[in-house]
Amino acid sequence: YLDDPEGEFWFDKKGEGGRLYVRTPADADPNTLRIEAAKHLNLIDAEKLENITISNLNFRFVNPFWKLEATPGEGKDVDPAVIRLLGSGKNITISNCVFEHVHQPVHMRASGKTDRIDNVLICDSQFRDTDNGGIGITEGVGWADVDPNIGRVYDVKIYRNYFNNTGIRPNRYSQGHNLVVNDAETLEVSGNVVERVYGSGIHIFGGKNNMM
Repeated sequence: YLDDPEGEFWFDKKGEGGRLYVRTPADADPNTLRIEAAKHLNLIDAEKLENITISNLNFRFVNPFWKLEATPGEGKDVDPAVIRLLGSGKNITISNCVFEHVHQPVHMRASGKTDRIDNVLICDSQFRDTDNGGIGITEGVGWADVDPNIGRVYDVKIYRNYFNNTGIRPNRYSQGHNLVVNDAETLEVSGNVVERVYGSGIHIFGGKNNMM
């Protein structure tokens, strides 16, 4: 099934290892090539981030979760990201960075009932050629969750970023939306340029999710 003459691969996982099948660009002899394989799912992975600036860095070539059809209930690594926060954070700045050929660049979720995410600034960065979108920031409510105590998102600002060719291969329970913010208390999204994306370009929900 590797039928793309520009190059394609499939990893057949077996236990803790597996076999990598590769079709090289223009069917070049693999013995004449140097092939590099990504090792990590997440590069910056935290349950708490405070008073941090990530700036002027290039991020490339991380893996998706090996089981492409996995559901969220199969573990948190079903949704990996270059910068992933599952918990609480405040005073977080991501600026002047390049994210390309990655699964998802930024994923933040106030996942616990008492978690809080506040004062987030993402600006002047580039997001290109991604599997599952560009930026995702969301409160902690779960599917059919009726508990009024949920992780909250407060202030978020997203300025002057460039997005191109994002959401190419979304997760099973995702739609490849490019820039998603769910239920921030205060939010400003301005000056962003969005080209060729496979889900919604800017996908914003305000207020709070409906809970019975």
